[in-house]
Amino acid sequence: MKKEDLKKELFSYFKNFTVLLLVSIPLSLGISVTKSITKIEDKRVIWFIDLGIYNLIALIIVSFVVYWFISKRTKLTISIHYTKERLRELKINSKKNKRIIFEVNIEGNYKDLPEKIIIVFPNWIDTQPKRSKDLIFNDSENKYEIDLLKMINDTGKITEKRNFEIDLIGNEDVNNFVLIKPTIISKKRRIMTFIIKDGIKIELEGK
Repeated sequence: MKKEDLKKELFSYFKNFTVLLLVSIPLSLGISVTKSITKIEDKRVIWFIDLGIYNLIALIIVSFVVYWFISKRTKLTISIHYTKERLRELKINSKKNKRIIFEVNIEGNYKDLPEKIIIVFPNWIDTQPKRSKDLIFNDSENKYEIDLLKMINDTGKITEKRNFEIDLIGNEDVNNFVLIKPTIISKKRRIMTFIIKDGIKIELEGK
């Protein structure tokens, strides 16, 4: 199971638990809406009607809170893929360049952005980026860096999509492989930031 799928499942469990907790409070205190608005005397019927009413109210409250949270959060999606088909696996050799896409999508608030995104390649891969002032290359570490706070001009609500192209070629004639995943650099934990990171598996084909 992917990390993002696990987060969604855990969030669903948390949402259901919260609804159950909210419903149980008035029921355990003996508070009955049904008694106040009807003349029903059967305790079991009253309990089931109250359960339905409180469940509906709890769902509305939780849904409103979730909607508010989603509307206020910042979503950062980082993807490294090959071709328009967004392939997550790539085979390279020492004879021909292949181009990958380093994609950054941002929706939300500038103040919730982490400072930097970094990707590092092993020394058996030579890289050549397509010219971009926002993608900084450190040759000694074979590392690429994006300073998000400098890349984004707007300091309020933002919607931004950037694609960076990087050409790859192997510099050894041996078999090797690596999983390249972006790393987030942030000086503080950002509760209102939701980050999705997708990497790419690169395999070097030797002789």
